[in-house]
Amino acid sequence: AKDLAIHSKNHKNTLTALLLLSKLDKKNGYIYTSQYITLNDSLQQQERTIRNKFARIRFETDEFIEENELLSERNKRILLYVGVLASLLALVYVYVRQRFKNARLRLKQEQQLANEEIYNLMLIQQDKIDEGRRNEKMIISQELHDGVLGKILGTRLILGTLNDKTDEAAVLKREKSIDDLKEIEEEIRDVSHRLHKKALDAGIGYIQLVENLLEKQCLVSKFSYEFTCDKNINWDLVKGDMKMNLYRIIQESVQNINKYAKAKHVKVLFKSDENLLYLTIRDNGIGFNTDAKRKGIGINNIKYRVKSLNGIVNIESKLNQGTSIFVEIPLKNLV
Repeated sequence: AKDLAIHSKNHKNTLTALLLLSKLDKKNGYIYTSQYITLNDSLQQQERTIRNKFARIRFETDEFIEENELLSERNKRILLYVGVLASLLALVYVYVRQRFKNARLRLKQEQQLANEEIYNLMLIQQDKIDEGRRNEKMIISQELHDGVLGKILGTRLILGTLNDKTDEAAVLKREKSIDDLKEIEEEIRDVSHRLHKKALDAGIGYIQLVENLLEKQCLVSKFSYEFTCDKNINWDLVKGDMKMNLYRIIQESVQNINKYAKAKHVKVLFKSDENLLYLTIRDNGIGFNTDAKRKGIGINNIKYRVKSLNGIVNIESKLNQGTSIFVEIPLKNLV
């Protein structure tokens, strides 16, 4: 039984066989007892080793589980912090974005008010110019009435008294009256020239401001201009800031013509239909490449102003064939 147990590595049966042999074989009992004790101690040691190993594995497993729980808790805290931070960043972004929108809205409103104020100042300035011209016309009228007409009346009376006289004194007086008539003629011619040079309609309007702009700008590059406006457009119903933006578009375009186009003739046209106001600005200058990636500040300003009026702009230009700017503005946005 001992041999079979050792061969089959059955330690329990080996211990049982050694214990029986120590009792049956008195002569070799000590040897079997020593073998029994040695094997039993060895098995116990192995059992303790295995138990310690399992205990260590269990301990390490518990530590691993505890570390996983700590890591899981830490990850939860990290996710919570990240979520809170992301929420704060989102709130900050929304707040900054809203403030930026509000600032842009305030800037747009302030720009509209500034445009209206500028337009009103331009009207006031034009009104003062017209008032000065009307005063000058009144002065000229007074000069005609009090000066020229008075002299004509005096000369007529003198000539009337000399009709029947032929003496030398009468002849001299008639010659003197003729000289007076020549002076009166010169005065009338002078007044006529002044009236022709300073002539201005009594009314004042937006079209006059645009014409004044074109008249001043054409002196810079010595170009001629042609300005046409649809009479059906009631400019009194158009908002001040809208008119100022259209005025600035024309001003920017003409300044670009002065700087770069080398044009000899410029056409500006206002027309309208039931829904749209059309502004066309043409020149016969050297043109430019509209496909260029980099656009000038003037072109960008024109596009920005048209966009602020909810309109569309189309710029057509070819080298040595001039430039045309077409602007379409919805009338509902102007009134």
